[in-house]
Amino acid sequence: MKLQAHFLEESKEAFNDFRLRKGEFQNKSILAYKADETNTLEIDTILTNLYTFNELKEELQKTNEIRYICYFIHFEPPKIESSSNDDTNNNNIIGNNMIGNEKRSKMILISWNPLPSSKDKFLSSGTCVYLRNILPGIFLTIQATSVQDLDEERIIKECLKRVVN
Repeated sequence: MKLQAHFLEESKEAFNDFRLRKGEFQNKSILAYKADETNTLEIDTILTNLYTFNELKEELQKTNEIRYICYFIHFEPPKIESSSNDDTNNNNIIGNNMIGNEKRSKMILISWNPLPSSKDKFLSSGTCVYLRNILPGIFLTIQATSVQDLDEERIIKECLKRVVN
């Protein structure tokens, strides 16, 4: 197995359409990749056609193969009560940062590796770094070896930390 990942041009184009919500990816929240025997990343159509995070977790439990998943996670910043009745104060302030009350959507990269061997962990980690470097707009990276690592509430908290800081 090659340790250097290779990304096909059509996979890059699919990612850009997904990121910009264009074409067949207009209403999708999930874009998944799998590596073939030469470590060329191609779209995993089964996972990409799922709609929810829970569906994704259920399918990942069934596979014993490495996957790389781009996922749009949606969340709302915490609400802070304003003591002012002034309509100009429509934003929350935490520290020196302003956070709007509107719902947020951020793209995260999930590196799914349920395999125990150190070679597989090395491959997965290296490929994740490679993807992070070539795919624009990744907000957060999650390394997952089991579905317990894919706790949506914990991921949202991590996103909120990064939005605030």
